[in-house]
Amino acid sequence: MAIPQIQAYHPPTHIPIGRAQLPWTVDAGRAVLLIHDMQNHFLKPYASKVFVDTLVQRIQTIREACHTLNIPVYYTAQPGDQSVESRGLLSDFWGPGLLEDGQSPCIVAGLTPDPQCDVMLVKHRYSAFARSDLLERLRSAGRDQLIICGVYAHIGCLVTATDAFMSDIQPFVVADALGDFSLERHQLALEHMAHCSSVVLSTQQLLDGLGSPQQHSATSLLEDIAQCLELPVERVAQVDDPVELGLDSIRLLVLFEQWQQAGLPVTFLELLERRSIKAWVQLIEQRQLAESGKEPA
Repeated sequence: MAIPQIQAYHPPTHIPIGRAQLPWTVDAGRAVLLIHDMQNHFLKPYASKVFVDTLVQRIQTIREACHTLNIPVYYTAQPGDQSVESRGLLSDFWGPGLLEDGQSPCIVAGLTPDPQCDVMLVKHRYSAFARSDLLERLRSAGRDQLIICGVYAHIGCLVTATDAFMSDIQPFVVADALGDFSLERHQLALEHMAHCSSVVLSTQQLLDGLGSPQQHSATSLLEDIAQCLELPVERVAQVDDPVELGLDSIRLLVLFEQWQQAGLPVTFLELLERRSIKAWVQLIEQRQLAESGKEPA
């Protein structure tokens, strides 16, 4: 079958799981970033340019942080004009594949690999490990963690994460830096990975875990609240009263401790005194600007 046209949706930032969290912590000294199949061919089916631009921007942010922290960056890309023998059973599912037309196999604008430091892997099957030397590269570099972003979540990203796990490589899947055929497929993939192979986290949680100097944005604060309450981010964005959303003092304390670890300049009393998510965001952003020596706009 051909890849269907894909309508825009809001990528989830987390998936609730019914067990204890894995004790894995992403480590800049152990990790490799994998940007999976971000080729024009695979992004063309998206009906929304905004969806693609947002996905590219998130992956750009992750890649820049990895470059800063000397985390190796790998890309997968399928070649164009593959023979039937080369594609094998993929032809039965997806047809002849990419054209070698000068555009379809190229990495999307904004994510062009740096030839000085990034590694391109030729993609042969769903998994980035299939018929490639990715595992050997990871082991020779002493890296045992794989950060995964790109497309499509329920196909190549899921299988790659599974293969990593089966080779004792810890997968960290960036939920909102993935694209898929639909929200339902995206969530299905995250649920499978979270329960069987991977740590699922948001872009901001990844950056925080790596110790990247990126500031907590208003969006990431909403994502933290949504994850704490197991609610869609869209719901949190629509309701300013945290109590109305179900945030009690115990959960607020959990959030405060999380934000304190991230270095956010706010006290628990200040959060309690302000029954407004917008007020929390405004206060934190003002403090961050003051700490950076910049004047509020």
